[in-house]
Parts: sequence; structure tokens; C-alpha cells
Amino acid sequence: IPIAGGGYLRLLPLKFILANVNKLQKNKITGVFYFHPYELDNRDINLKIKLTKITSILYYLQQISGRKKNVIKLIKFLNIYKFMSIETALRIMVNQTK
Repeated sequence: IPIAGGGYLRLLPLKFILANVNKLQKNKITGVFYFHPYELDNRDINLKIKLTKITSILYYLQQISGRKKNVIKLIKFLNIYKFMSIETALRIMVNQTK
């Protein structure tokens, strides 16, 4: 099952994401899209760790990148495609294999 999360929503242009979802649909492949609620919050991130190591600084930069556009991208995404819960998708997949 192809999957993508909030990091892709933040970091990739919406056109790129939509083009790849369209490829999945064309090939009748079910995809999974998920994100964490905090990824829709465009306020500054309040990390509980000190940004002393390069890895923690890179993590911080990756987390704040693109957050301000996430809600707009998600709304557009939700208006274009149909969505269902993972439970429903798995039931459909199991029933198709019977």
C-alpha cells in the first residue's frame, strides 16, 4: 500500500502530490495518507530539547518547513479526492481477496 504522511504534505508541492495520487488511481491502487494533528498547527514549534546538535537543528527546520501552507493544501486535497477510514479500506481489501 503506497503511503504518504504530513512531511510530504509540508515539503512537496501540491501539484506533485496530486500527480502521484492520480497515477495511483489510474492503476486502481489504494493509497494511505496520514498526518499528525500538530502538522496542521502553523504556530512556532516549542521543542523540549536544546538545539545543540546539528541533527536536532535539522529536525527543527524540517518540522517547521511548509507548515503555514498545510491547511490550505489539505483542504484542496480533501475537495478533490474521496477518503475513508483505514478500517473501511482494509475491510474492502479483505473482501476483494475472498
